[in-house]
Amino acid sequence: MFFSRSESSATLGSVLSLTHWVNFLVVAYLVSALVHKGHGGELAVVLIFTALLVPVLKLNQYDYINLNREEMVLVGAVLLFVVWSILGAFLQPDGLEFENARRQWKALDAPSRWLFLLPLFFLFRQIKIDWRWLAWGLSVAIFAAVGVAVQQVYFEGVGRASGMTGNPIIFGDLLVAVDLLTWMLMVYAWNTQRRGIAILLLLASLAAFYGAMLTGTRGALLAYGLMVVVWLVHGYRNLGSMREKLFSRVAVVRLLGFVMIFSIVSQTDQYRAIEARSLRDIQLLQSGQLDGLGGGRGEMFKVAVEGAQRYPFGVGTDNYQAILDALVKEGYSGWNQQEKQFLLKFNQAHNEWLNLLIENGIQGLLTMMFIFGYAGKIFFHRLKSRDELVGIYAACGMMLLAGYIVFGMTQAVFSHNTTSIFFILLFYLFLSQVTRINRADSINESDQCST
Repeated sequence: MFFSRSESSATLGSVLSLTHWVNFLVVAYLVSALVHKGHGGELAVVLIFTALLVPVLKLNQYDYINLNREEMVLVGAVLLFVVWSILGAFLQPDGLEFENARRQWKALDAPSRWLFLLPLFFLFRQIKIDWRWLAWGLSVAIFAAVGVAVQQVYFEGVGRASGMTGNPIIFGDLLVAVDLLTWMLMVYAWNTQRRGIAILLLLASLAAFYGAMLTGTRGALLAYGLMVVVWLVHGYRNLGSMREKLFSRVAVVRLLGFVMIFSIVSQTDQYRAIEARSLRDIQLLQSGQLDGLGGGRGEMFKVAVEGAQRYPFGVGTDNYQAILDALVKEGYSGWNQQEKQFLLKFNQAHNEWLNLLIENGIQGLLTMMFIFGYAGKIFFHRLKSRDELVGIYAACGMMLLAGYIVFGMTQAVFSHNTTSIFFILLFYLFLSQVTRINRADSINESDQCST
């Protein structure tokens, strides 16, 4: 693949090879993220090295950093968030400082993923990601992951399936996320007469929903509600010919499958546990006992809000534990010994948005909200693209944002390697694709991915 840029045939060969290589790595990452204990991190590193080698070896004819205005704004916002995180790792309020330099550098682990994965955005801008590769990768990953979930629940007697992640909440979030993406690709496959792929994606989508229910994660149901909203918005933005496509046979079958699987799962212990926890939270709300909501999350939310009021610019990146220790020592909220021991087990607020507020301050929270909001605006405007594939990728981007907004309400999703890398990598992928496919200065495509 070490070819001169002046050699047109060699350049074409290198582009083809690069396209296939990147598509393969994306598929391998999706499978690895769901069924391998390494959470796909190794494949992400290979993709990063590929992204760094492309401009050095001149394997593509695109201008590597020729960003449009929207891309520059979003990349700038990501870099600003990284700056806030770096400042938070090295500057903390008096009495809440990290004990040593090693702890400071460790605090940068989670936010640094936004920076280290940024080369992938520039790489994906040069490569048209073949939706069929995504379809196969998501399907294989789902069937394998749900197979593990079934093994755990019905053969090992585990109460809540956790897959290879070891955490039922993270596993459930990943299954919901891939189901949301599979849904949109299924609709596109059916609309473009790829009936075989559409049926495969339909089965994978139903399997993912079933697996998510086996994890006993309540956030999954709310995320599915938002999925339907995004699906309807996508149809509304493309009323004309899309009206019939919106309610195509495969979409109707998927909705009927949703109802059927939900009725089956509602008889399982996992669903009864979800129902019991939900009823308990409703009773706590009615009685005004907010602290016990969400299995103790109410107490953690309370810590974050109190800490944010005292330190509006944050207590430092990955430093939630410090403010929690301080409040426990001063006897805040009258916690008994059992409640103190329970709270001290956690190093984050179990809510991404409150966690950003307490750790990175109002400036960190507003920056992340801007990233989500501005990206949502880009995706929304691309829903009505003349290229239906662009519209589907835009809908996938909106699904990803909506899903993680919901996931972030009950856990700090960017504090976990698996959910963090999964979001950032796919966020960069869909963002790059919706601007790349129709870019006026792109070279003639050698891979006709959308036809």
